[in-house]
Amino acid sequence: MDRIDKAIEFYLASDDDQAFQIDGPWGAGKTYYVQNAAKDIIKKSGYKVVYVSLSNMQDLAEVKTEERVQIL
Repeated sequence: MDRIDKAIEFYLASDDDQAFQIDGPWGAGKTYYVQNAAKDIIKKSGYKVVYVSLSNMQDLAEVKTEERVQIL
């Protein structure tokens, strides 16, 4: 995952206002990676980690509500 680690570090250090996406097939370990390694990289950069799973979400309102709950 070293390439992904470095890509996250580069993204966090940049002024880019776009989203960062990790894509891959089901079962590839994306969620595990984000909840473990990526979280540590993000915290080390001085950011707070807010994790929202989109699984079973029906619309944008649900996503926004869950996002607010996690932030608070």
